[in-house]
Order: sequence, then structure tokens, then C-alpha cells
Amino acid sequence: MHPWRKTILLSIAGFIALFLSLHLAVNIFGKKMLESRLREALGKKVVIAGLSTYFPAGINIRGVDIEGLCRIEAVSAGGGLIDIFRGRVSLSALKLTRPNFVFTKGSPVSVQPPVGLPEKPVEVRQDSAPEKDKELVLPRIFIGKLVISEGSVNFTDYTVAKDGLEIKAEHLNLRLTNLDLGGPGRRKSEFQLQGAIPWRAGQEKGSIDLKGRIDISKKGMEASLKIEKIDGIYLYPYYSMWVDLQGTRIEKANLNFSSDIKGVNNNVVAVCHLELTDIIRKPLAEGESEQDASKIADAVLDIFRTLDKGKVVLDFVIRTKMDRPELGFGNIRMAFEDKISRAHSGGVNAKDVLIFPAKLLQGAGKGAVDMSKSVMDGIFAMGRQIRRAAVDTFVKPPKVIVPVEK
Repeated sequence: MHPWRKTILLSIAGFIALFLSLHLAVNIFGKKMLESRLREALGKKVVIAGLSTYFPAGINIRGVDIEGLCRIEAVSAGGGLIDIFRGRVSLSALKLTRPNFVFTKGSPVSVQPPVGLPEKPVEVRQDSAPEKDKELVLPRIFIGKLVISEGSVNFTDYTVAKDGLEIKAEHLNLRLTNLDLGGPGRRKSEFQLQGAIPWRAGQEKGSIDLKGRIDISKKGMEASLKIEKIDGIYLYPYYSMWVDLQGTRIEKANLNFSSDIKGVNNNVVAVCHLELTDIIRKPLAEGESEQDASKIADAVLDIFRTLDKGKVVLDFVIRTKMDRPELGFGNIRMAFEDKISRAHSGGVNAKDVLIFPAKLLQGAGKGAVDMSKSVMDGIFAMGRQIRRAAVDTFVKPPKVIVPVEK
């Protein structure tokens, strides 16, 4: 055998031996090392059930449990390099199977009673001083293609309900390309997410569809979001301070939501559209008189249907930051009040409205912006007049005067 052939064979054998040694080392020490690195980066307890490799450069991980954050049934990574020692991860593909993420907002002791209701004492435990949240330090991660299969998210908001309002999303399937974290992020990422939202047992599930692209380096994005069959009754704690649900006799309210989202230089503008698709009112019991809240609800619905050709829709804009997004029902309330205000200050054409009741004009003259005060006192009287005026104008045939020849 020629010396150069022997050299090549020895080099190949050495490479194979090194490659096998790396696989063996990862199978033996990889689980504990990965747990340690994740624990250090996340500041949380991490437990991994098992880790194994497959040729040529793939890893299978079973049973990942990150305390207070997520549980993942299986993780499959391939076609890349994982440098556990320097905290660098580069993968061509990563798949998470049935991950369950858990998020909370506030705590049971942070709940404030609604305005107008007596404050109830809340027992505060003082077992130990609260620990400060550790700053999240992520390693440099690049993933060519990220796939989440049959994922779920559990979000509990303790700021609106004593025991917390739980919102779930399930059957989440995500496809994302060119994810670059902790690095320059020069590549644009494209993503697509579908899932279901179970509101209440025995009720129809909602659906979510999100797709778009994001540029991490420039802090820019373009996305479209659609959420259908939103259970407005389930979300009542978010607007309970300014709507009397019992008084309005609303038993069911389904909505559809859509939004076009654009972000430039970390500034995000979301143009949103909310439409009421189905509403059921509880009938009055025998001898029961209709409350003012119910009359106001009827009037508002009449106004909206008149303004939007029989539909009940609300358009509003949310402005926030890409790196610190903040959402809330305040934008919806402001848009609602603005739409009603425009209706009685010129938003409805003079042809549609013959006369506004004096009581409503008095409320508007006071500069009222709180819908529960002077404007709401007269708005139910206005609503039916708008509807009748619109019907008279657009449905009833106009009278035609024919001149008589002398």
C-alpha cells in the first residue's frame, strides 16, 4: 500500500473515531450539560428525561420540563452544530412536539376590586421575600426552520379576577424560517401559525390564524392576524368596570377580529377590525321591567347597525413597541366612545337623522367622555330615532311632487 493511501485511510479512521467519540460523549454527558446551560440561561429549574443522538448530526430529546414555563414531549434537532461549551446553537431544523407553555400576569394578591364595589380583604402570604426575576440571557441561536406541532398555551391573568382568568390556545402548529436570536439577525423570518381557542366547555371553539414576516435586526415586521368566534361573555372580566352585562341581558356574544400589523424601527401599528357576529339576549321575565342598561344596549346596537349597513363593527388602532408589546381593552373602549361621539356630532349625515333629542345634546354640551354618565343618559333615546330616520330615508320611497299645468 502506498504511503499516501495509508495516510488517507488513517485520517478517515481518525475522523470516524472522533465523530463516534463526540456522539458517545453527547449521549453520556449531553443531558446534564444541556440542563445546566438552560438552567443558567433561564434562571429556572430544568429537567430532561432523556437525550440521544442519531447520525449524522441529529439529537432527540425527550421530556423537557422547564419549571413555570413549559413542558415539551419531544424535541428533534438536526443538520447543525450545538456548541454546549460556548453556548452557540446552529441548526438547520428544530421540531417541538406537543409543547405546553404557561404564562401568568400578576398574582392573586394583585387583584383590585372593580370601581363602585366594596373592597374585600385579600389574604397576603408572607412566607418569604419575593425573588427578583433573573434577566433572561439567551445563547446565540440560529434555526433555519422551526416547527411546532400540536402545541398549547395556558395564560392566566390575575389582574382581572381573584382566581385568575384562564385563556387557552391548543392545536397550535407553527412554521418559522430563519430564526436568529442573540446574533445580528440579518435574515428575514417568515412565520405561519394556526390554532384553536377553547372558551368554555360545551361551547364552540374559536380559531386563530397568524402569518407574516419579521426582521429582527431592523425591528420591523408585517403580519396579518385573524381570530374568529371570540366568546365575548368569557372575556367579560376585562370590561366589567364599564359594562353591566346582567343589566343588558346579554347571554351570548360572538365576535370576529382581524388586524393588519406593521412595524418599523420598533414602532408597531396594528389596524384592527372587530365585528359582532352573533348576540343572544335574555328575555324579560313576566312582570319584569327593562333596565336602563338594556335600553342603552339596544340603542347602541341600533346606532352601529345604522352606521355600518346593518353590521355591528368597530375599527381601532393599537400603537405599541415590537420589543415590549402592550395590549389592552382601553383601545376598544376609546374607539367605541369615539364612534358614538361622531354619530351625534356629525358622523351621521343630516339626511339620516331628522332630530337629536335635547337630552342627548345636553349631555354632549357638557363635554362628557364617560359613557356611563351624561352621554349614556340620553343615548338610548337617540338610537331609535337614528334607526327610524335611516329607514324613512333609505327604505321608504320619497314623495314626488308633480307640477300641475295651468
